[in-house]
Amino acid sequence: MKRLNKLQLTILSVFAVLLIVVGMIFYMRQITTVLSKSTVNTMQEIATHDKSFIDNYIDRTAANLTSIGIRVRNGQYQTMAGLQNRLSRELGTSYFRYIYLIDSQGKMHSAALLIQDGTQYDYVDNILHDVSRTIVRYNEAVSVDSQDETIIYALTMPHFKVDDVEFVGIVGQTLINDVRKHMTAGSFSNQGQSLVIDKDGYYIVNYFYKNGIGQQDNMFSNLANAQFEDGYSLQQLREDIKNDKTFTCSYKLDGVPYNLAVEPLNSVDWSLAVTVPSSVFLNQSRQFTVFTSLFLLSIVLILICLIAGIFRTWKMSIAAQSSAQAKSSFLNKMSHEIRTPLNAIIGLNYLMRDRLDDKEALTEYLDKTADTSQYLLSLVNDILDLSKLEQSHIILTNEAFSLPEMTDLLAAIMKEEIKRKNISFTVTKQLLHPDIMGDEMRLKQVILNLLSNAVKFTGENRRISFVVSQKKIDEDHVKNIVKVIDNGIGMSQEFQAHIFEAFTQERQEEIDPTLKTSNRGSGLGMAISYLLMKNMQGKLEVQSTLGQGSCFTATWPAQIAGRAKELPKGVPAGSRQEPSPQKMAAIATDNILVAEDNKLNADILVQILRRRNYVVNVAANGKEAVEMFNASAPHFYSVILMDVQMPLLDGFAATKKIRNSNRTDAKTVRIYACTANTATEDRQKADIAGMNGFVAKPIDIKKLLAILQNP
Repeated sequence: MKRLNKLQLTILSVFAVLLIVVGMIFYMRQITTVLSKSTVNTMQEIATHDKSFIDNYIDRTAANLTSIGIRVRNGQYQTMAGLQNRLSRELGTSYFRYIYLIDSQGKMHSAALLIQDGTQYDYVDNILHDVSRTIVRYNEAVSVDSQDETIIYALTMPHFKVDDVEFVGIVGQTLINDVRKHMTAGSFSNQGQSLVIDKDGYYIVNYFYKNGIGQQDNMFSNLANAQFEDGYSLQQLREDIKNDKTFTCSYKLDGVPYNLAVEPLNSVDWSLAVTVPSSVFLNQSRQFTVFTSLFLLSIVLILICLIAGIFRTWKMSIAAQSSAQAKSSFLNKMSHEIRTPLNAIIGLNYLMRDRLDDKEALTEYLDKTADTSQYLLSLVNDILDLSKLEQSHIILTNEAFSLPEMTDLLAAIMKEEIKRKNISFTVTKQLLHPDIMGDEMRLKQVILNLLSNAVKFTGENRRISFVVSQKKIDEDHVKNIVKVIDNGIGMSQEFQAHIFEAFTQERQEEIDPTLKTSNRGSGLGMAISYLLMKNMQGKLEVQSTLGQGSCFTATWPAQIAGRAKELPKGVPAGSRQEPSPQKMAAIATDNILVAEDNKLNADILVQILRRRNYVVNVAANGKEAVEMFNASAPHFYSVILMDVQMPLLDGFAATKKIRNSNRTDAKTVRIYACTANTATEDRQKADIAGMNGFVAKPIDIKKLLAILQNP
């Protein structure tokens, strides 16, 4: 029974091996067929590409020569010397080897003051017989000046006279090598050839320098002994080329099989031919089969992937532990940014309850509450975006859209604010391919953030430039470049090193006091924009000089495509400026100094306290708070309400300066920390700085009043 089982196993194994062998043979044939078709298709694509280039090159060159003729004619020169001097300048700034003006007698006038009889040349005779355009290869005609392979362009032009000489045409020569070096001859492991031939089979452009100057080889002659396949023949090849047909065929020459693809040119009576040895795709099929026979190696790769997965999990565990502190810092900053607008909303609600009989004030408070709520909503959205971007969890779409339309839309969005500030705003578009692929909504978010910041930090009657351009990467991709340039407030070198970090801001009211910064943002816009560009394989860079302006540059690669439309997404506002504090002469029960960089929060707190008969002064930052305290009379201020996160000097540092001053009330004045940072370490910092207490934002007004009334 065991022997029978072994016999059956052997038979099954042999059968399986035979089945695999038969399958591999069939598979190899199929692969060979598929690759053969793929090779032919690739040949046709190469032929189409080269044809397009040559047609465009010839048309462009002829157009350039026509433009030269127009400029020379429009010069209305009175002497031959002036005419030839102009022709010399045109020659020096063009890529033509030689340029001649043809007069009505067939004479050729060069830029070097040489005149020669051109009636011996067919292309000059064509001009005299009003043939509008003649394009020939150098050795289709007698040489003029060049000893290199050239293409001659002979064009008629509107007649004009100089010194009684009537000019009727213009002739220019360019090197054939200018065409040759752009042809795709290095394909198929450098075994393919791209050729340009005329109707008689003579090579106009041959990538390989098989022949010398003036020795035009002939494709028909070279294929005289070729054996064509599928009933094709050399005679049929001649007729198809003569009749401007697009076709492919196969043949053997000296025992070597070849594939041939032919495309007629549109701009001239020539054809483009691409030849590739059949051995190219046969070698490809053999290589492909060998690679597929190594399928068993995939098992090893799977094992390696499993091991790599285990190693990656271990690394992620280590990384998670090391990032715990960074996450804690991020959460503390996020808590501060959320508590700040919440404090404003709670304070506004208190004011509304306190002034229910004042409809005008209630309307103002409600409007401010709505604005602050919207800011809070945008802040939460920005925080979520930032979290997703930092963890690479954000999903970017890849849809077609129009870059110039997006540019115009963003410019229109900014129009009213720009007009209000009387800013000179220019939009420049230098685009190679207007329709690209990408996430239009996220790109709008980035660019709109750059434009919004430029407007907010640029004073009135200044200028902003919005430049959108492209550079070619390859045939299918472009590099997109967006620059937003302003001559506004600029930023310091120190801040530029941190501008793309979350929750970072710089206040520069001292540079330009006309800026309105009462709508300060969260400091997340640039961090989100930077990470978005990074996720698009792009980058966001800044160049800035304090007091002179900034230039933000966003670059990203994109595939050339069609177009799609998206609606813009709002971008939160940026920074704001505080008014200078005013000295108050009235005498009240207590004098309070409020150090708060958020104007709305300061206004709310001032109104609440003044309605309780307190005299309140406001400092917009820690440095100003220290200066105002030192400038006051001893014991003038009984309480200082000190925000912690402020520009120029934070609340902790300001408190230390006050406590360390030589004033008699430096140790006795009550200082309370008013901040959204409520973590234990922040309370410890307040104690170390010498603060008397800690008032958390959003501020509970009743508790605050209790603290003030009961020290």
